[in-house]
Amino acid sequence: MPKLISDHRVFDAIDLMLAMQDPSGGYATYELVRGPKWLEWLNPAEVFGKSFNAQNFSISNKSSAGNIMTEYLYPECTTSVITCLSIFRQIYPSYRSKDIE
Repeated sequence: MPKLISDHRVFDAIDLMLAMQDPSGGYATYELVRGPKWLEWLNPAEVFGKSFNAQNFSISNKSSAGNIMTEYLYPECTTSVITCLSIFRQIYPSYRSKDIE
């Protein structure tokens, strides 16, 4: 059966997935979690997320859309990456085995 994709491209994808892992072990949607939660106070489109209440210095919900200023970890992303790494480990058991474990 012919290979659909070359090994080095698969290895590049695995390297990227491992590089995108948060120090806590989870995965976000498109970048590492870097910004502090207080950045949500600066949300210019508060209609889409949470807004800052200056009177009591708290963050309140404006809608159900969630926070948009910073990245967060998602169980769906984490589960997908773990599934991919598990399948990859069965096919290429020696490539970055310590990192994947």
